[in-house]
Amino acid sequence: MAINPDITVSSELHAVATAVRAAGGRAWLVGGTVRDGFLGRPSGDLDIEVHGLSAAALHRCLRRLGPTRQVGRSFGVFKLRIGPLTLDLSLPAGRTEAGDRTVGGDPSLLLAEAARRRDLSVNAIAFDPLTGQVADPCGGVADIKARRLRAADPERFGDDPLRTLRVARFAATLGFSIDPDLVALCRSIDPSAEAPERVAGELQKILLDAPRPGLGLRAAQHLGLVDRLLPELGEPDPSLAEALDRAALLRDCVGPPPRDLALMLAVLLSPAGPQAADAVLERLKLHSSGGYRFRPTVPAVLASWPALAQPTTDAQLRHLAETVEVQLAARVAQALSGAPCAAAAVDRAAALGVAFGPLPPLLTGRDLGELGVPAGPAMGGLLRDLRQAQLDGEVRTPDQATALIKGLWSQAAPGPQTAG
Repeated sequence: MAINPDITVSSELHAVATAVRAAGGRAWLVGGTVRDGFLGRPSGDLDIEVHGLSAAALHRCLRRLGPTRQVGRSFGVFKLRIGPLTLDLSLPAGRTEAGDRTVGGDPSLLLAEAARRRDLSVNAIAFDPLTGQVADPCGGVADIKARRLRAADPERFGDDPLRTLRVARFAATLGFSIDPDLVALCRSIDPSAEAPERVAGELQKILLDAPRPGLGLRAAQHLGLVDRLLPELGEPDPSLAEALDRAALLRDCVGPPPRDLALMLAVLLSPAGPQAADAVLERLKLHSSGGYRFRPTVPAVLASWPALAQPTTDAQLRHLAETVEVQLAARVAQALSGAPCAAAAVDRAAALGVAFGPLPPLLTGRDLGELGVPAGPAMGGLLRDLRQAQLDGEVRTPDQATALIKGLWSQAAPGPQTAG
């Protein structure tokens, strides 16, 4: 591990820190940016904590640098657009009250006290982008070196009960062990009353960001979170964690996002079955994303994947595509069963044109009308017979479909026929 964090101070970040210092404050990089710098990992957004300035003074300072937007007036959080970057800046966390989040920023709060209000020691390290100074009041650097998760302050950890699930997330994304005292602390906290959107957000990070999300499931079980947040899973078999890790290798193989999340949700919820999985999605308000519907997609996949863990015919794949996205269901079967035939079904479904949806119909009701078939039950029956023949592979072209309809109609219709 590096003695100092590997953090590139961009000209934009330097300009912000310089402006804050000129206004009488001090800007610190905090959170995951610093932690990942010590680990030599790329980091996402830069989180900057500003000490010594009021929210109004910070706002005036930032507006001189670029477009600035205040996010939640009671929190003292700002977004600054400077050059190509959007930076998040905040005042130190203010007071907290039982059952509430932080309700205000406190510019006078000492850095050490602000650090203790964070979740974990590894996320409570601060870095001065102007001087390179590292502030580590909670011993996070030693914990990074030991690859260990420990509460920044056990007395403040429970201020947000969802930190318990965040511990499972960091265990999965970082591959760190969990300090025994933190395990006991998490087991004493019940996060089940938290907003479902927040719970879903943490689950998504485990499922999509962790190289081995199975570690997150094992950690959640160890912390007593599965019973509280996902009781439908019962006591998950160890094989489920292995399946999640296999599914993580397939996240890029199911098509554009958010199909990757649909894959991971289906594998995670597979012990619950289709109906209970649908109830979980409803409870967590995981209905859709970007127009892609998790409900009813995930329950349909859970009903269909066992068929794809066995050798299938082309006709079976075409029939499955009537009710489920075959590629997604096959990848779920691949993750849950490891069966080679599930992976092979993906390529065969693509060749058949049913990987992402059903075959288009060869003829429509309008086409049958032009053949002299009147609208009504008879037409509906002929369309169903034609669809069955198409899925079975007996007809493959519009001409073949037309010939079939003519033959069926000539046998079924009373009196003189106009078809043909």
